[in-house]
This record gives sequence, C-alpha cells and structure tokens, in this order.
Amino acid sequence: FPPPGVEVSRIFITDAGGRVVRSLEGTLWDGRGEDNNELPAGCYFIYLVDEKGKVYFAKALKIR
Repeated sequence: FPPPGVEVSRIFITDAGGRVVRSLEGTLWDGRGEDNNELPAGCYFIYLVDEKGKVYFAKALKIR
C-alpha cells in the first residue's frame, strides 16, 4: 500500500469519528497527530492521494 509505482503526494489520517488527525505530504506516518503528540491506540483510516488525484484507502490499527 500503495501499489508499486504510485507516487504519493498527500496522506490524510482520520480517526474512527472521521476527524483528520494528521495530514502529510509524501511521507510516512509516525503515529503522531498534527500537534506532534503520540496518538492513542485505536482504529485509524489512511487516505493516500497520488499525483493524479486518485485516492487509495486503508484501515490501520494502532496498538500502543
């Protein structure tokens, strides 16, 4: 994730309530929120947007 060869331009992480907890530009998520504090364990949803605007979606479970 994403498929091989896809250039990611933006990453959005939302919590189970749909609130964006982090937005990044073409980088990996370190489990922290916009305020750079560690987010609690829970279910998060990851949206990757490629350079053409196509969105890829995945669920992530953050365990402590």
